[in-house]
Amino acid sequence: MRIIDEELKAQKKEKKEKKKRKREADNLSQDNTAFEGGQDRELEKNRLRAYSGDFDEKPSNDGDQQPSAKRLRTRSMDKAEDNAKVVQAEKSQSTEEWRKSHNITVQGYGKNANQKFEDPFIEFNDAPFNASIQKTLKAAGFERPTFIQSQAWPIAIQGKDLISIAKTGSGKTCGFLLPSFHQYIQAKGTGGVGAGRARGPMMLVLAPTRELACQILEETQKFGRPIGIRSVCCYGGAPKYPQIAALDRGVECVIATRAV
Repeated sequence: MRIIDEELKAQKKEKKEKKKRKREADNLSQDNTAFEGGQDRELEKNRLRAYSGDFDEKPSNDGDQQPSAKRLRTRSMDKAEDNAKVVQAEKSQSTEEWRKSHNITVQGYGKNANQKFEDPFIEFNDAPFNASIQKTLKAAGFERPTFIQSQAWPIAIQGKDLISIAKTGSGKTCGFLLPSFHQYIQAKGTGGVGAGRARGPMMLVLAPTRELACQILEETQKFGRPIGIRSVCCYGGAPKYPQIAALDRGVECVIATRAV
């Protein structure tokens, strides 16, 4: 009886998935305007109803590894394939070609004026970040580093002074946070998670406005907590005792702004 119930549940689930796919296809706009990637309505409809070439590999009764069932193709599969193509194309370029194609200029000053700078990290796996940071990056839905991150990370990880200039929303915050976290973990000689914590902060971030300081705090907590880095945001116009208490308990990162 239990087996029959499980089969019925599986059949109902499969019917539900088919209905969902059909609704998605039928709800598409009736006009033939192009979708992302140049697909028109009919191509998108066919894609939603198509099966992928992937199989769920499960061992059969005789012990052989045989493909057992097809999986419905999803948009996430298309997204992953498109990202892989972009990464492959960018890695086929030389460093100079990559910088030129993304309008990136790297310039040294003083004694470093003629220095050759590190090659960019095209994908997250190129960066030597802690496994928890890598996991958080992927869980946040990021496919690959932004252009400013790709070029800033390999330089900042070496402990070199760096000024990055890019437009709002280009990823500058993670551009300086993650290399700092990486250096801290390397210096502690641990994988993070609070071993051998010091009372004093190891990092100070100064921001021009309260709003920006709070945004930086959110990113610091998102990527710092999984590796045991605690943070606090200090600013005026709000009760100071919670901020004092956090500093007294001990933090690794302080974000602050002027008291206005």
